[in-house]
Amino acid sequence: MVLLMVMTVCLLVYAALEYCIRQGLINSQASFPNPKGQPVQHPTARWVFQYVSGIPVLRVPGEGACVLNVTAPPRQLLPRLGRSSEACYF
Repeated sequence: MVLLMVMTVCLLVYAALEYCIRQGLINSQASFPNPKGQPVQHPTARWVFQYVSGIPVLRVPGEGACVLNVTAPPRQLLPRLGRSSEACYF
């Protein structure tokens, strides 16, 4: 029963993330590349995770973390997810 509840919450968060991404792209009339490289306004969260997963983080003792090499697709998408996600990467 607990596992079912955890999975339900995970799917709810996943769906909410996709909704935020898609609404942000539609409102700003922007697009995000699909795996074939074609621009779309309705990416899945998996496509976004694949782009963001390759971003390296440099941890400097005493100074915190520094995000390196943010490529163009995530750079366009992160401001549309809100200030908290933008603050993590920029």
